[in-house]
Amino acid sequence: MIFEMHCHTRYGSSCSYMSPEEMARRAVKVGLDGICITEHDIPWEKDAARRLSDQFGILVIGGMEVSTAYGEILVWGLHESVLDMEDIHDLRRRVDRTGGVMVVAHP
Repeated sequence: MIFEMHCHTRYGSSCSYMSPEEMARRAVKVGLDGICITEHDIPWEKDAARRLSDQFGILVIGGMEVSTAYGEILVWGLHESVLDMEDIHDLRRRVDRTGGVMVVAHP
């Protein structure tokens, strides 16, 4: 499978101009099997991702790009807002409790 694992929409990140629908449409056009929408510090809603998946025929999942004192971290499996997160060790504990995964966004 070919996936985009780090992308934003205009609704959750000021660095994007695309709507979720336009992002999914372009993903299909370039031949991706799926996308992971990783908005800044807020989780993507599971129902919204499911609707996009159904509408465009690709797998859409949600993640987050979390701002910490050590830089931005991509997180999957954590479904709660982390607007208050600065401590990367606290983030690690929260992600571990959910069985999630985290990696550096911009190494």
